[in-house]
Amino acid sequence: DGIRDYKVTGVQTCALPIYEEPNRRYPTIYMYHRFNDAFESIWLPILSLADQLISEQKLPASIIVMPNCSNSIGHSFAASSPVIGNWTEYLGGDLVRYVDAQYRTIAQAESRGLVGPAVGGVAALEVAFNMPEVFSHVYAYSPYVVGVPFAYAAFDGIGPGHPAYDVTLRVGGYQTLEDLINAPYLDRIAVTMCHIWGANLDNPPFYCGDGERALSIGFIEDEQFFVDFAVLKQYEANSLLGRVSSLIPNIRQLKNIGISSGSADFNSDPHPKVNLAELMDILTENDIRFHFLEHDNSDAGASDVVKSFFEWGLSNVIAPFMAQSLTYTASAVESDSWAEVKRRHQPEPGK
Repeated sequence: DGIRDYKVTGVQTCALPIYEEPNRRYPTIYMYHRFNDAFESIWLPILSLADQLISEQKLPASIIVMPNCSNSIGHSFAASSPVIGNWTEYLGGDLVRYVDAQYRTIAQAESRGLVGPAVGGVAALEVAFNMPEVFSHVYAYSPYVVGVPFAYAAFDGIGPGHPAYDVTLRVGGYQTLEDLINAPYLDRIAVTMCHIWGANLDNPPFYCGDGERALSIGFIEDEQFFVDFAVLKQYEANSLLGRVSSLIPNIRQLKNIGISSGSADFNSDPHPKVNLAELMDILTENDIRFHFLEHDNSDAGASDVVKSFFEWGLSNVIAPFMAQSLTYTASAVESDSWAEVKRRHQPEPGK
């Protein structure tokens, strides 16, 4: 029930039912995409790979559902706000009920899994952490936007040429929804964060932010970018990282949680990875067990999450995790110690 001008671009749900036995029912795996993925070119090829993994008995025979998690501007993060609507309930409620009614699913939380890379992983955690009565198993592959994705406080006072300055300057000139729909990638991320974490129905036409500073976490003055720290605090509080402590009772109900991080990611812009580390620290402090794996993405590059996910992660991480989770077997699931990986990436004293 969000602002009706923000239309969903279409729900494209694909299933891979293996219906050899007419009375057999199957577990369901829901896969969420990244921020800017094209459904047909990026996600449909997964079906052939999943079919291969099932035929090789590396993945249980499953129904695989790949919904479009975006509206016309950007990814929903599977979040809920007065502007974008209740995507958590849509993806974890309406869609699941539809799939259960249309296909021979095992309609119980223990037989449903959630998977996603990057922002899709954040969306998977959002739904699982809020709806443990629907999903019992979740794997987030490099889910780096669990909190505000850039170290904005460090950008206070920077000038032209810096992304924070340039994005803020551009979004300040947008006047219509069409402007937003056709905006560059980084601009749409900024707008999406505002719609999810800074919704304000008293500030049309974009319904977020405050006054003329409607679409940004900061403002431009005398050719410098300045952070609006009140807005930054609001974003941080409304992000998944800001809410995860309040969701601990729900998270305790999950049967299996998996999180991965790329080895090269800590060598790139560290702030999103700091957010992910904070989230895992909160889980650890609350004695919530989770599988953690640091995958080697030094060849693919820190930003190429999809290449890593397709070429290595789905076969070597997701398939064993879901095989163990959905079939209740003792399949070996590779896992690292989060505490040990954290120590490895911490700089030595004095450096």
